[in-house]
Amino acid sequence: AMRVAKQKGSKVLSIVNMQGSTVERESDFSLLIKAGPEKAVASTKAATSQLSLLLLMAYAIAGKLAEGKKLLIETASMINDLLNPRFLTHIKEVARDIERSDHCYIIGKAANYPMALEAAIKIQEVSYIHAEGFAAGELKHGPIALITEGTPCIALVAEDEVKQDMMNSVMELKARGARIIGVAPYMSEHFDHWIRVPDAGIASPIVNIIPIQLLAYYLSLHRGVNPDMPRNLAKSVTVK
Repeated sequence: AMRVAKQKGSKVLSIVNMQGSTVERESDFSLLIKAGPEKAVASTKAATSQLSLLLLMAYAIAGKLAEGKKLLIETASMINDLLNPRFLTHIKEVARDIERSDHCYIIGKAANYPMALEAAIKIQEVSYIHAEGFAAGELKHGPIALITEGTPCIALVAEDEVKQDMMNSVMELKARGARIIGVAPYMSEHFDHWIRVPDAGIASPIVNIIPIQLLAYYLSLHRGVNPDMPRNLAKSVTVK
C-alpha cells in the first residue's frame, strides 16, 4: 500500500516502533515511538504509544504542540496513579465474572469507537472469547439482536459531547439483559461493573484502552491460556 501511494506521488509518514524496519526504510518520513520490543504477539504498549504520538501530531498541526505535550504528561501521570494494586485486583474480579462467557461486545462512540474495535481484537487474541466492537449508534441496526441475558457488554465512555448518546446505548443494552462493564470517569447505576478511569479529555482513548488490555490479559490467565503465544497467530512481520 505504501509503494502504491508513493507511485501516485504521495509522501509517506510512518509511525513505527522498530528502527530499521521495512516500513521505516520505505517511508519518506518516520517517527519512532520507542516503546521497546513487543515480546508478545498481542501489541499493547506499541498501540498505546502510537495513539499518543498521533494525538501529539494533531496538536502540532493545529499549532498547539506545547498544549499537546502538557496533555500527554498529565495523562501519563493519571495513568501511573491508576495502575495500583487495588485497580489490578478489581480488573481481575471483572475478568473472573465474565471468564466463562462465549461472547463479549464492546461499544464506543466518536474517538472511542476505534478503541472498541481494538478492545475486541485484544480479547479475541489472548482469551479466545468471541468479541466484537460496535459504534454505539449502530446498535439498533443489528447488533442489539445478539444480546441475551447476562451477555457481557463493555462501554467505553468519556466526558465528551457524546456521553449522553453513549449512556442511552448502555440503557438499551441493559434493558435487554446485558451485563454492563462501564469504563468511565464516573459511576452509573446502569453499570454492573465500573472500571474507573481518569477524565483525560481528548486523550480518553488512551486511558480507556489500557483497562481492556489488562482485562484481556487476566481473562486469558483465568481461562488457562498463554497470553504471550495466542494460537494460530504470529507477529505480522513474520508472514506475508
